[in-house]
Order: sequence, then C-alpha cells, then structure tokens
Amino acid sequence: MTISKQQKTEGLDTEWVELMKEARELGMSKDDIRAFFSLIKREKQK
Repeated sequence: MTISKQQKTEGLDTEWVELMKEARELGMSKDDIRAFFSLIKREKQK
C-alpha cells in the first residue's frame, strides 16, 4: 500500500510545520528539538 503525497500532507498541522521550520532555521537539530520536548514532558510530570 502506498501513501500519496496528498494523503501525507492532509494530516499535517500547518502551525506545527511552521514551528519546526523556525526551529530548524534557528539552527536546532532534530535531536535538539526532541531533547527539548523530552525536557518539557518530564517537567510536566513533576
């Protein structure tokens, strides 16, 4: 089963995509972004 490009993008939140683009433009790596969200998740659990 193949997924068309349109099907892939239909489920994307455009605000989320823009946020990720901005983070990448600021020089954050994918690992930096993951680490940030892991930290936020741990802080919320306290």
